[in-house]
Amino acid sequence: MRSTKILSFDHTVIVVPNSEIAKVRITNYGYPNPKVKIRQTISVAYGSDITKVKRILKEICHAHPDVLDDPAPDAYFMEFGESSLNILLVCWVSDYKEKFRITDELNMEIKRKFEEESVEIPFQQMDLHMRK
Repeated sequence: MRSTKILSFDHTVIVVPNSEIAKVRITNYGYPNPKVKIRQTISVAYGSDITKVKRILKEICHAHPDVLDDPAPDAYFMEFGESSLNILLVCWVSDYKEKFRITDELNMEIKRKFEEESVEIPFQQMDLHMRK
C-alpha cells in the first residue's frame, strides 16, 4: 500500500494511505509561501472608545518586528457580544511556524497597553432581577 508521510506542527510523522489523501483537502502552510494571517478576536467592555481600541491594536501590530506591513494590519468592529464589544484584529506574519509565538507576544502587549490606557477587558456578566 502506498502512503504519504505528513509532518505535524509538533513534529510527529503521520502516515496516511494515499487512498485517504485523495478524499480530503490538504492545507500546506509552507507552500508556495509560508506567510500566514493572524485573526484574533479582542473583546472590550461596553462603553469603550472603539476608535481608540482600534488605534491601539493597529499600533501594537505596526510596532512588532515580525508583523508584516503589507498587507497592513487592521482592526474591525465585528459585533455587539453578550458582555463585550468584539473587535477582529487581522495581521500577517512571514512564517507560519512563528504564528503562536507572535500571537502570544501581541496578546501580552495588548493586555499591557489596555491596562495603561484604561481599556477594560470584560468578563461575562449576568443581571438577575428578583420578583416578589
